[in-house]
Amino acid sequence: MAVSSIAVPPDPARDARAAALVDQVPTWPRYTLKVAWGSFSAGTVFRRARGSNGARYLVNAVACECPDYQEAGNVCKHVRAVVAWEARQQPAPAPKKRAGYADLFAACAAGCGELVERTGESCYRCTSEQVHRADLARKRALLANL
Repeated sequence: MAVSSIAVPPDPARDARAAALVDQVPTWPRYTLKVAWGSFSAGTVFRRARGSNGARYLVNAVACECPDYQEAGNVCKHVRAVVAWEARQQPAPAPKKRAGYADLFAACAAGCGELVERTGESCYRCTSEQVHRADLARKRALLANL
């Protein structure tokens, strides 16, 4: 399984230099590995960053070819810039919906839209109307039989 990003510890100096590069990251040319290389599988995407001395380095959110990363073992400004840029690209999580009364109580079985305590029940008004209609039908049947 490929690592998508590394932990980036705070470093004020490198963070400040990375912040200046974040807006440039989308303009850095993309390179996709055709075959596996080291611990990177085929299909891993890198970007070509330009160093402060004019040299060019392949970089992604995991590794960089620059001397600060390779030789000194620091999380360089290039990796920090890519990580920050990728974090900007993630859509903001949808806010959690608060539970309302409709989530806590069931709807009336008669379909009027009122809320009841248990699923399959009718609200008081619908139950009263149903009882009233049944009572009228019973009385009409009695009158028809006279």
